[in-house]
Amino acid sequence: MAPREGKIVYEFIRDAKIRDILELGFANGASTMYLAAAVDEVGGGSILTMDNQSAKARSPGPNSPMYPAGSFARYVRCAVSE
Repeated sequence: MAPREGKIVYEFIRDAKIRDILELGFANGASTMYLAAAVDEVGGGSILTMDNQSAKARSPGPNSPMYPAGSFARYVRCAVSE
């Protein structure tokens, strides 16, 4: 996700005060970080992000310390299908 798109998504979630999100396809985790930052801004919630097994090999992926960054990790659950 490009920074401009991330800002739009972040602002939408923040302004609508969305607290629970289902993300289908996390690629390298960039969009998940925007989602998590917005959820943090509205006071917390949860993000369930799902992708197929090949996603685990992407960099940074769900096994990377950058996914998601810092304190945002508490909002994210990652599911990988076979």
